[in-house]
Amino acid sequence: MLTQHTNKDEITMIEIQHIIEPRLAMRNKFTTNSIASLVESIRRIGLINPLTVKARGLDFEIIAGHRRYCAIKLLHWSAVPCIIKTPAGLEELSIRYDENSERAAVDVIEEAEYLQSILDEHKITQSALAQRIGKQPAYVSERLAILAYHPQILAALKNGSVTFSVAREFAKIESEEALLQYLSYAIANGCTPATARLWRKQIAATKQWQETSAQIEPDENPPEDTPPSVPIRLCQVCDEPTLANELRPVWCCPTCYQAALTREGE
Repeated sequence: MLTQHTNKDEITMIEIQHIIEPRLAMRNKFTTNSIASLVESIRRIGLINPLTVKARGLDFEIIAGHRRYCAIKLLHWSAVPCIIKTPAGLEELSIRYDENSERAAVDVIEEAEYLQSILDEHKITQSALAQRIGKQPAYVSERLAILAYHPQILAALKNGSVTFSVAREFAKIESEEALLQYLSYAIANGCTPATARLWRKQIAATKQWQETSAQIEPDENPPEDTPPSVPIRLCQVCDEPTLANELRPVWCCPTCYQAALTREGE
């Protein structure tokens, strides 16, 4: 190994055969296409940021720089500039999380799996994990919930057929039949988060109306003036389920009316 001194950290040239991939990786799948631009960048101008590694026996495990390492392997370098760290406790995981979050977009499923692996290995709470990575507890909870999504939602999220915001709305749909029907349509025709949210609320409103109607025992001899059960509709302003007879008309010009229709279809 050849060590160079800088103003920040010592940079050590380590033979590539002595560098091993991280045991807990935040990004698990790299393809030649996914890192092609990085390979070309390193080929043209070299490696700007060294890998961050830690000693592991006679080898060195990557803490930060997994993508760069994969790109360097494609370039057949014999040695790699590295900064050797001795992280304590969860410091290594924080470094790895920050490194990945600040660079190319992280697959939310891989992020969720990585966060869950931290919880499993270090036996810490979600709140402690959130504090360690600089996020709100709700962020960690939301990411971990991804792992419980319906397999079809996960598949669509993984291949990019739907965004995370859309998948999050679909995951709240209780009826599997309705979920698969709307998900199939979204994959075939596209779907915005606003549209997914509207569908989810419409399904919930319909279910609520059906349950309410089912609880009403039919009278064998109902009076002629008995009013029918009142259906539930969504408010076009707040999207909340509301009894149809409680909705109020709004006077508006043609332009605003068209804007309301456009908003409903988003």
